[in-house]
Amino acid sequence: MSGRVFDRMSGCWQKAVTLDNEKEHEKALSYYRRAADYIQQLRISQKSIRILEMLDQRADLVHERIRVLTQVVSRKRQVGGSPGPVLSTQPTTPIAPDSFGAALGGSHRNGWRGNVNGLGGTGTGGGCSPSGGSGGTDTRIDARKQNLSALFDKSKTDVRLDDVVGLDEAKQAIRESIEFPLRFSKLRQHWTCVLLYGPPGTGKTLLAQAVANEFQAKFLAVSSADLMSQWQGESEKYVKALFELAQDNAPCIIFIDEIDSVCSTRADREPDSIRRVKTQFLIQMNQLEKSDKLVLVLGATNIPWDLDSACLRRFQKRVYVGLPDLDARRDLFMAGLKQERHLLGSGDFEELARRSEGLSASDIAIVCSDATTEPYRTAFNARHFKSILGSDGRQKFYPLADPAIRCRWPDCDCKDGTRLEETAIPLAFNHLDEKDMELPPVQWADVFKALSKVKRAVSDDDIAKFENWERTTLFLS
Repeated sequence: MSGRVFDRMSGCWQKAVTLDNEKEHEKALSYYRRAADYIQQLRISQKSIRILEMLDQRADLVHERIRVLTQVVSRKRQVGGSPGPVLSTQPTTPIAPDSFGAALGGSHRNGWRGNVNGLGGTGTGGGCSPSGGSGGTDTRIDARKQNLSALFDKSKTDVRLDDVVGLDEAKQAIRESIEFPLRFSKLRQHWTCVLLYGPPGTGKTLLAQAVANEFQAKFLAVSSADLMSQWQGESEKYVKALFELAQDNAPCIIFIDEIDSVCSTRADREPDSIRRVKTQFLIQMNQLEKSDKLVLVLGATNIPWDLDSACLRRFQKRVYVGLPDLDARRDLFMAGLKQERHLLGSGDFEELARRSEGLSASDIAIVCSDATTEPYRTAFNARHFKSILGSDGRQKFYPLADPAIRCRWPDCDCKDGTRLEETAIPLAFNHLDEKDMELPPVQWADVFKALSKVKRAVSDDDIAKFENWERTTLFLS
């Protein structure tokens, strides 16, 4: 089947180039489009990466020629007459025709040959001169890199390793992967791929961002949405461009969040396009081990058991990022309330750590966020305020909890509710400006209330899955 398609494509190709050289641009355009259709059919039936790369380069040339001739024909129809010179669109490095044709089994394998280097014709006229032009292929590669380079800016953060609470084992593993090659030349080919796996919300993404800032490395955070394309053959080209871009900007960290979405276990009915993307990933990860440039691939997943076994093998270091322990939970609560005024002591934080067993770092962040919102709720619902001297020395209004008109101000000198009621000022929240209010500090009751409402994002069954996968999967730790 592929041999017959190749014969038809080769015939259309040669006819298109001949007409192009004779400046029959409109007819040539029709044959180029037919050749492009046949190339697309050949791509669908091919699994060889080498042949697919050859087809991709030819497809780039044909589509670039179609683009140029479409403009030429359109301009010629508008003005009626000579369209002017036609730009060359050939590559700087021609493809070996014999090996390509033989691999496809076509009888016209020599049809790719000719003195028109890039397009394989037999003339020297028109717009197919062998001189000039850097080629549509190089232009398209640069365009892909430019699109991906925008991810550098999107990935910028100010977080440092010291900002990441806990995760000591993961920190140490990534330090060894980056700092050791920088300091010790013999370890230049150390770990190039590190997999972070564990339940959701444990800090895998934050850890990757912190490492990039710590070692002043470029940080490329990508997902499947950044790489997958609706156009046939474009996705694997973006994968290749991603790794080339990282090497151009070394030292660089490629962080692939939810890597299972692009490197999942292969299925029998899996589309060929997805299979080629996975193959390209494996090729590029292998080439990193041979490169002298410092590029680290950090993959993160919540479902490591769904990863393709060949992809899993490429990750020389696999680090479990689990739920925070007792000390980490205490530090997470302290960090979450660090920027807020609160009345909690060290014993309160210890008690919160004991009561929050099973919560992830993300769960604790939600608790802290909800607790710090409680003073604003008090102010929003208040119908009485008390005039006090604010922390900045200005006269301010302090909200009182209705209907009992209870005071939460820690420095209040009131002794009973009667006196407080006498000094309370009836006032609505929307009549005051934010700078005229003094909000109450966060108290233990606020945090405990928020803690009682949060639901665990990670169940005991989820943890058991990870433990079972660790026991049944051979990996280097």
